[in-house]
Amino acid sequence: IFLAIGILWWFLRRLRATLIIAIAIPISLLATFIVLNTAGRSLNVISLAGLAFAVGMVLDAAIVVLENIVRLREKGLTSTEAALLGSSQVWGAL
Repeated sequence: IFLAIGILWWFLRRLRATLIIAIAIPISLLATFIVLNTAGRSLNVISLAGLAFAVGMVLDAAIVVLENIVRLREKGLTSTEAALLGSSQVWGAL
């Protein structure tokens, strides 16, 4: 997770944007562990492989949404407008 966050910061060069994505990864993992525990499932090699795959998907989706929001902010939209419009524009593709 730390390697992914470091590489993300290296390419984005935006600390705030990187932190937003960095928070999304542990939250999704925590939610997954809660659901696994509630469902009575064990943590094994298959579920760990699925978690690794899911972290990549969460990271990819967050980057796509973030890039669209940054693009809209550069066009002059406010933060709120860019966040709402940017996420709704790419939601179908994710």
